[in-house]
Amino acid sequence: MLYTEPDFIKRVGVIKAYTEITHAHPRAIVGSIICIELLLGLYHDHSLQKSLQDIYQAFQENYRENHPYIREIVHFERIFSDDFFNIERSEILSGGYVVHTLEAAIWSFGNSSTFRDAIIKSVNLGADTDTVASITGSLAGMYFKMDEIPEGWLNQIAVKEEVDIIINAFDQCCSDIAVKNA
Repeated sequence: MLYTEPDFIKRVGVIKAYTEITHAHPRAIVGSIICIELLLGLYHDHSLQKSLQDIYQAFQENYRENHPYIREIVHFERIFSDDFFNIERSEILSGGYVVHTLEAAIWSFGNSSTFRDAIIKSVNLGADTDTVASITGSLAGMYFKMDEIPEGWLNQIAVKEEVDIIINAFDQCCSDIAVKNA
């Protein structure tokens, strides 16, 4: 399980394997690493800023300057800057390019105080709204937890009963694995 794996390089190996199924370019892999590592940081109750700092530091500590991931992380530099969350909305792009999508999701989440606000902010950026809102929702959901999702939104889920069965089975499986590995 990634959330209990202390070795960054081992986590990267798993993330890379899953990402390459659909997106094998090193930039897409780096984007996936950033996204998953950010989710793990939030899971472990780190702040958004600390999680981003930890990710950047992990790249710097584990890869030399000629490694493809170091060459690619420069495209994501903006999210690691101290003033990223002060960037004007008009400067955030969300057209489907992995760098822009990740920036838009992190910016939307980082400039919101509730799950609802994060999702609305991400959708209001326009362009690739479903992808950006999905990633924003993952980040905000990890941070704010399920209780923050508006009840009216949950009630609008198509085939909600079937989805609930799948989610509950997944939750039980994760709980069983956690107990077994404890």
